[in-house]
Amino acid sequence: GMPDNWDWVRELEQGQLNLPDPDLYLILDVDPLAAQENVDMKGAREYIEGRDVYEAQEGLLARARSRYLDIGRREKNMRIVYCMDEEGEMRSPDDIAVQLHAFVTQERESASCRLGGRDNGH
Repeated sequence: GMPDNWDWVRELEQGQLNLPDPDLYLILDVDPLAAQENVDMKGAREYIEGRDVYEAQEGLLARARSRYLDIGRREKNMRIVYCMDEEGEMRSPDDIAVQLHAFVTQERESASCRLGGRDNGH
């Protein structure tokens, strides 16, 4: 089959470069059309006019989204934050922030338990 880019990145970062394995990855899942609409609402950017090559291609965004969701479901240190509500509308920033905070707090508590109750500040 096709090589898994995620495994390649992990091997490079943790295997060859000896970078520490992150405690937690947070994947913010946004519908590609909503993501494009958000980009369109941004103010002017000095480095580009309109959408960049990735922002402009809905098919590319959909494939990238699918890939990140697949990885997020299989990796034990990843959590997916679904930024869209049941009606397909973007959740409020405060609502998303509450979920992000909950995942980080849960990870800190889990890490503290793994360290025997000591919180090493990570």
